[in-house]
Amino acid sequence: MIALCMADRVLGRELAAALTMGGHATKLLPGCPRRFDDHYDAFIIEYSGRRAGLDARVRGWRYLAGGRLLFCLLSRDSIAARVAALNAGADDVIATPPSGHAIRGAGVELVARVGALLRRTGGGAHLLACDDLHIDLVARAVHRAQHAIAMPPREFDLLARLARTPDQPVARADLLQSVWRIGFDPGTNRVDVHVARLRQRIDAPFADRPSPHAMLRTCKGVGYALVSRAGAAIPAFASQ
Repeated sequence: MIALCMADRVLGRELAAALTMGGHATKLLPGCPRRFDDHYDAFIIEYSGRRAGLDARVRGWRYLAGGRLLFCLLSRDSIAARVAALNAGADDVIATPPSGHAIRGAGVELVARVGALLRRTGGGAHLLACDDLHIDLVARAVHRAQHAIAMPPREFDLLARLARTPDQPVARADLLQSVWRIGFDPGTNRVDVHVARLRQRIDAPFADRPSPHAMLRTCKGVGYALVSRAGAAIPAFASQ
């Protein structure tokens, strides 16, 4: 699900329609929310303020979005503004159009940019796949080898974060921020406990298959990774 956060409701409806027609589940929100709900996979946020406040605002959005995608729509477009937004943490930037045909053109461009980024992080706005594991972010449903897996909310969010970057180590600090919205290490083992529970759901029931494939891998001293295939090499920190 994509959150489209727009102060301009007319433009927002046009862009929401374009995203929906492009196959992306989208919800139009009136301006930027104070918290970024877990069921959104990507955020598209309109910024119409001064250039001087852009950096801090985008850094705040980046923190709230965690590992999820963040797009910025700039009403005061310039090279300097685009560079500032990207450097502050935006995954992509597009100028908001003034009116008329430009709005439709911007909708087409936005759909293309969203699709390109989502293909690199899982293939769709609401679907993630890693080997025979499939995750529907809208229905919050998980299947492995065509078998449905019951998943509590926190473990679902943890799995979704790992599935966005398969075969890459994800640090505990990243998981704490993106799943629990905690920007510091609380000194507990909450990540390890939930990973252990998640492993019992997506790995243990499939251990007796002819070619068992343990998907959750511990990256010693760093965090965890979701492995897309048996024997996959995890960069730099791989450890079973």
